[in-house]
Amino acid sequence: MQQGIIDGLIDILLTNDKVLFNSKRLLLIFLIRVTLGIVQVYFSLFVFFLLILTAFVFAIAVRVFSDLG
Repeated sequence: MQQGIIDGLIDILLTNDKVLFNSKRLLLIFLIRVTLGIVQVYFSLFVFFLLILTAFVFAIAVRVFSDLG
């Protein structure tokens, strides 16, 4: 699935060229995959940070509201 999307993007990017050079195509495939990997790692870290932040806020809220009773 992901390979087809990458191939489609590369074909769209290179439609001006009459001949698609394999080295240019492979370089674009490599760069797109590396970029997607980096984005996936940073997104995962961001979600992990949000989960930790939510846990801290919940813990503080429980502590505050338990002291009120």
